Amino acid sequence: MVKKFKVYLQAKHIHLILYYYSQFFLYLNFNHHKLKILNRQYLSWSLLNLNKTVKLFTNNVVKLKIGLQKTF
Repeated sequence: MVKKFKVYLQAKHIHLILYYYSQFFLYLNFNHHKLKILNRQYLSWSLLNLNKTVKLFTNNVVKLKIGLQKTF
């Protein structure tokens, strides 16, 4: 289950923080980067100097967040 899901967007700096606990690994794929989150750990992912990618990234995050809200 997902404990917390937060997205921080500042100017050209994005932090994706996902607090997660489960018996399974959770994989996210943003901007061709495969992110692996381990049990009861959190991931802070920063993207710098983004332009068009910011919009695509945030749209994907919103979709994921909506999906998580529907699931839980």
